[in-house]
Amino acid sequence: MTDNEVLPKSTLQTLSLSVLLPIIVASGLLASAFLFFFCRCIALRRRKARQLAEVTPSVSKTRSISVIRADQPIQFVVPTIPVYSEAAEDSFSESESSANRYSLSDGEDHMRRKSIIDRLHIDPTELEQALYKADPGRGGSDTGSGRVSFSLHYNILCQQLCVRLNGAMDLTSNNSKHVTSPFAKVALASEKSLKFVTKVHKKTANPVFNESFVFNVTPAHLVDEAVKITIWDYDRFSRKFLIGQIIYPLINSGIDSQISEDVKTNDILCNLQPKPQRGHQNVELLLTLCYNPSTAVLTLGVLKARIIPTEDKERGTAVFVKVSLYVRNKLVRTKKTCSKKKTSDVEFSDSFNIQLPQSALSNVDLVVSLCDNAAFGGKRVIGRTQVGAHCLTDQGIQHWQDMLSSPKSTSAQWHTLKG
Repeated sequence: MTDNEVLPKSTLQTLSLSVLLPIIVASGLLASAFLFFFCRCIALRRRKARQLAEVTPSVSKTRSISVIRADQPIQFVVPTIPVYSEAAEDSFSESESSANRYSLSDGEDHMRRKSIIDRLHIDPTELEQALYKADPGRGGSDTGSGRVSFSLHYNILCQQLCVRLNGAMDLTSNNSKHVTSPFAKVALASEKSLKFVTKVHKKTANPVFNESFVFNVTPAHLVDEAVKITIWDYDRFSRKFLIGQIIYPLINSGIDSQISEDVKTNDILCNLQPKPQRGHQNVELLLTLCYNPSTAVLTLGVLKARIIPTEDKERGTAVFVKVSLYVRNKLVRTKKTCSKKKTSDVEFSDSFNIQLPQSALSNVDLVVSLCDNAAFGGKRVIGRTQVGAHCLTDQGIQHWQDMLSSPKSTSAQWHTLKG
């Protein structure tokens, strides 16, 4: 074997090592990075679960209501809600121990808490229910109220309609939030696909949009065309609420097929109207409420649903009920019942147990929604109702007051759902 034959083989081995070594190092680094992030995600998840377990009280086993046939009711757990005394010196809740920062004996501490609860407790029979009725001028309608300002400009040469959305005023919504975060959708009534959406203006009832939107409309279609503006209340963690809408025919502003020059209108101010109901016009839910002060458990029962079918047959093969729990106007969590086949009379017979101290009854609201499932996925809200301390409907207020006036007894009532 000569030197000329040995040299190529050694060179080939050197080249192969120089290629394999970076690949091995890069693979090791990627594996180490993946293992690091995987372990970090597991640690963060365990830490969140541990923190949630520390702030969430345990759920006590409660006696089921006789009219509800559910073997295992759906459990809600409400975080501890402090109640402050007049001097705001300390707070307490039902889940706290008797020890506090003051050196008080068990008997003195119990008497002090009892006296504070007695001062804060309101007898439901002493309330004037007329003061709690919904005011149509302040959001007591189906969706809300307010006004919207806009202007129109039609360019006959380009055959384009420009909609200038100025802003909205006095917006109110039936959403559980006190302050709205509105945004608008602008479209033509005959257009099914083209829609424009404005920016979200957070925490204001008088948003200033100052945005323009252009639509291509031929003069021949101006007679039957209309501008549709809908105002929505934005919520990052739940469903968007419709505040109101307007449908403004172009012929009302002098824009029709007979025009021979550009038309520009002044600012137009219109009152928002609720969205017309479509589909199920009459939907009712039979709900039960019961509060047991000894166990501090509020039980909401969903028994039956009555659905009167209409011509809307495009969706819906099964229905279910979703219950949303709000504490101090903030969404805490939601629970759903099992899906049932959609018929004129649907029986659910489910119950939702909420671990709730008596001092927190004035801070809790329950929104009950009836939804349907399509055959190929998707869902739609058929209607909803509300019960609780801040309810805006007469039926919700009456049912809540009936429950408070008769502790440990079940109060049943039919609720007409709103769209």
